[in-house]
Amino acid sequence: MKEDNKQHSDETTIFRVLRKKKKTIIIEDEDDFKNLESTREFKKVETDVENAIIRFNPKKDRGLAYSQVSERKEQGLVNKPKKRYERSYLQIIIKNIFTYLNILLFSILLILLIAQDTSITDYFFLLIIGSNLVIGIVQEIRAKKVVDKLSLETKEKVKVIREGQVEDVDASEIVLDDLIKLSLGKKIVTDSIIIDGVVEVNESLLTGESLPVKKSVGDMVFAGSFISSGSCICKAEHIGSDNYVTKLQEKAKKEKKNNSVILKSLNYIIGAVSLCVVPFAIYNFLTQWSSVGWTKNWIEIQEILKTTGSSMIALIPSGLYLTTSVSLMVSVIALAKRKTLVQDSYSIEMLARTDVLCLDKTGTITDGTMTLFDEKTIHHSSISSSILVGNLLSAFEEKNQTAKAILDVHPGNNEYKVLEKIPFSSDRKMCCAKFDKIGTYVLGAPEFVLDKKDNLVLELEEYTKQGYRVLLLAQVDDIVSNEVKGKPYPLQVYIIKDHIRKEAYDTLKWFASNDVEVKIISGDNALTVSKVAHEAGVVNAEKYISLEGLTLEQVAEAATKYTVFGRVAPEQKAMIVSALKKAHKTVAMTGDGVNDILALKIADCSIAMASGSEAARNVSSLVLVDSNFACLPKVVEEGRRVINNITEVASLFLMKTIFAFIVTLSSLYPFQPSNLLILEIFCSGIPSFLLALQPNNRKIKGGFLKNVLVKAVPGGLTYAIGVIVLVILCNNGIFNASPDNAATIAATYITLMAVITLLFHCLPLNKFRIMVFVSMSIVAICMLFIPITSNNIVKLNQSALNTDEWIMIFVAFIIGIIVFIGSKMLVEFIIKKCDHGKKH
Repeated sequence: MKEDNKQHSDETTIFRVLRKKKKTIIIEDEDDFKNLESTREFKKVETDVENAIIRFNPKKDRGLAYSQVSERKEQGLVNKPKKRYERSYLQIIIKNIFTYLNILLFSILLILLIAQDTSITDYFFLLIIGSNLVIGIVQEIRAKKVVDKLSLETKEKVKVIREGQVEDVDASEIVLDDLIKLSLGKKIVTDSIIIDGVVEVNESLLTGESLPVKKSVGDMVFAGSFISSGSCICKAEHIGSDNYVTKLQEKAKKEKKNNSVILKSLNYIIGAVSLCVVPFAIYNFLTQWSSVGWTKNWIEIQEILKTTGSSMIALIPSGLYLTTSVSLMVSVIALAKRKTLVQDSYSIEMLARTDVLCLDKTGTITDGTMTLFDEKTIHHSSISSSILVGNLLSAFEEKNQTAKAILDVHPGNNEYKVLEKIPFSSDRKMCCAKFDKIGTYVLGAPEFVLDKKDNLVLELEEYTKQGYRVLLLAQVDDIVSNEVKGKPYPLQVYIIKDHIRKEAYDTLKWFASNDVEVKIISGDNALTVSKVAHEAGVVNAEKYISLEGLTLEQVAEAATKYTVFGRVAPEQKAMIVSALKKAHKTVAMTGDGVNDILALKIADCSIAMASGSEAARNVSSLVLVDSNFACLPKVVEEGRRVINNITEVASLFLMKTIFAFIVTLSSLYPFQPSNLLILEIFCSGIPSFLLALQPNNRKIKGGFLKNVLVKAVPGGLTYAIGVIVLVILCNNGIFNASPDNAATIAATYITLMAVITLLFHCLPLNKFRIMVFVSMSIVAICMLFIPITSNNIVKLNQSALNTDEWIMIFVAFIIGIIVFIGSKMLVEFIIKKCDHGKKH
């Protein structure tokens, strides 16, 4: 490998970059080179002296030169936003077009075109294809647009130092080794090393820990966190895809597996049907062709192809997919009005099935703010403690939530001149200020202001155990060399509490009353979280545990035993969710940080706060646009409504599939595609959609497939037996009906039976269900018996039937009702027996 012998100043470090396709390997010293040289990777990479890159170490008051910035941009070492990993618009369209169901329906279209079928009504199934396509594509594109709009990173402005000047640039314009100025509230947009200053950093989106972390010269600050106090100058150490947060996001690239029971059941049904459709179609075509002596007459073959295509349409419950999609789409629109973005419509079902809801404390139960709950006077001073604490806190520009809580009650007025001060830090747990004329005062955690064994400290611990934060104001002698000197003289105690969202109480009460167990998972102290959870109304909040130092095996064991988990690491959070799922729980998980990604991906339903990280939003099924979990009960209710109702009406479609299988196997399938139009539209399609809009907040129980089949089998058997018997009677010489008359007789019977099965699906009757049944029945009967619609739309010739054939239809209809009710009762009896046997 060639080496770059160019000499550089002390402010730069030579390092080389080896590029293999899109991969970059940075070599900063000779040891790195030697270690790499012995690997297979080294043998594969291409090396070039032109790829040698200089690592800059600019002075803190100068920053990079503009020529160096230009060089970085030419080298591509710019903090450009990561390439988004959601589907592109083209991928969304392709994914929705090329489904197996659509391929089957397109195949049927090809068969009908070959058969030169000129009846427009025979192509009605194309509306189903189009509707499914439009709904799927529109929904995914809408979700993509909202997620893109929610991105908080693209327009982030950052202060950088270049050639001694401070400039505002976009986060995407930062280059490697840029010097960045950070101050209170500023977001860190790229992994950087502090070269000057001391700050406290809130890394809650990365670690889940809400307490700030002190960072000084030489420490790394990570993209995705923000400055909670202090200011600093830092150097961009990583950019773009090399950032820690981006690497975590890369783990989320794989699409989350959908656990929807309905989706799995629909896929299972379509899969099973798909395996049978082609063989059955071939079987049906050959048996019909053989029945006409293997005719070579193309017109007769085309008629056989039409019948074959019709049987294939009847076999595929495509209307079930459409009804499910439309029903879920209506729910998605309804939830959007409630500030809930549904990125995957089937996730509504998973939230509706949820047994366990995992929540964080901060941002869900609490709103992140604090209030001054109480205060106690220990000793009186010549100056009011209210004036003292107000002036003390006003001496510092950076104010955390505890300071704001006190200042809301005791506002500062800067009455006294500040001579010297020590800012609050997570290490000291206190701040201190020396004032002209009145002395020096400290405010902080009692155990840090006083001796930990002091009686006052022990007394105040009782408040800590109750979940409060306690601060003690005391007077000291002086500040020397940035250290507090002298024995503290306690003056006033401030008891501060987290501010619980006002809607949290009702929300948690709703989940408790609806058999949804709530678990609180937090990076904070377990006892504090437990007390806050108890106050908010979380059931069994007293069952808490700190996961600090526990192995993943121990975490898994604790998952089902405790309600509140404190000091939780990201991998522990994922283990809790995994353990709950192994315990046969359906788990919903809320999250807002990068540290939540793993758990969100594992959960059955993942819910992200819009105010959180982009990575969390991208892997989640639902996004709460206003970051308020109070809307979740409405989401659950909406899910229960649509899932329960879809389960109720799905059997209307599967009855046709069961009937088509049986009749096709009998080689007696008599219908053209348009003959079953009334059944598909007015006895299945429209009623199922209308019934799916009914309120239904019943908790979801049982498997979707089993519940549907129990209701579908009686109707399917009744349809099939009646059609087979009628076709045999028409063909055996008793009635000697023509093929057209046989199709009319069978279609009339099955349409009348469909009206009866619709009645049973409308039970229990209410005003809306009565309206649905009566209106659909009237339309179905009119289309069946009015010559204009019967002859031209459904292609039935009622006028050609004689009296005996009408009597046969009437008798078959009466017997069909008896068979349907009897088989329905028998199936329900068998299921009850089986369920009773499983319980015992």
